[in-house]
Amino acid sequence: MQQTNNIQSIKEITAILLEEQMKTLMLTSSDENYVYKTIEYPTAPEEKSEPSRAVICTIGTFLGFILSMIIAFIVNLRQTLLLRK
Repeated sequence: MQQTNNIQSIKEITAILLEEQMKTLMLTSSDENYVYKTIEYPTAPEEKSEPSRAVICTIGTFLGFILSMIIAFIVNLRQTLLLRK
């Protein structure tokens, strides 16, 4: 008796889940914007935005040069300290 109740409740739960999924599928197939609502369509900008590529390259080159000089100084200092010992 209890086993038939369990089987019946499992069938009912499965039917409910299938019904919910079918409702969701029906809503998504009927409306493209089921989840999202488009507020405003995108447009291309009229002018280029900042920062410019030249500024980024110049700053990157300058920072790379400074970083490489610091690394070279530290390596040279370490080698001279190790040779003195």
